Amino acid sequence: MLDPVVALEARSYEADGDVRIAVSDPLGFAHGVYALSVRHGKATVTADIATDATSDVSMDVSALGSVYLGGVRVDTLARTGQVTSKSRDAIDILDALLAHREQPYCITHF
Repeated sequence: MLDPVVALEARSYEADGDVRIAVSDPLGFAHGVYALSVRHGKATVTADIATDATSDVSMDVSALGSVYLGGVRVDTLARTGQVTSKSRDAIDILDALLAHREQPYCITHF
């Protein structure tokens, strides 16, 4: 994921909520803190450019890509240490926001 603001605003959501996500990206494209606010299935995402920006949840860009598609739950990555937070509530909120009823699939075989 190169642009979390565009990507997170482009997908649909099945729950409402607010969470601040810190994303680390060794290449720097997605690195930053993003405020995700979802209402009625539509997201508004704001990048916080402050150098001391705080977040509710932290993860690297590969974890964000995984939970973005809905194939793996935030809770699963939190239990493996790939998503971290000081608040269990923040994990639960992000998990609910990014969950999908249907699992992603690809009909093309490689």
